[in-house]
Amino acid sequence: MKNALNILLLLFLVYLSACTNRQTIELLPELSRAESLMYDYPDSALSLLENMNPPSPSDKLQNATWSLLLVQARDKNYVKHTSDSLINVAYNYL
Repeated sequence: MKNALNILLLLFLVYLSACTNRQTIELLPELSRAESLMYDYPDSALSLLENMNPPSPSDKLQNATWSLLLVQARDKNYVKHTSDSLINVAYNYL
């Protein structure tokens, strides 16, 4: 009886792991680079983000990531926030 329960538990766990949706998300190279620079060189990340063309609003993931990283970079560089529109883009993506 104990072996049967172990087998059923194992089959259930295999079933759950097979049901997961594994999707890789590719960020724009500039966004990946800015994210990697953010903690050690926030001034470089800010410069990179401000000089790149913003992603299209139709590409919601890229646009939300760019907005969030730009807010973070400005914050780390003590740039005063005058609007909440960028953070709202990221917030509304959720």
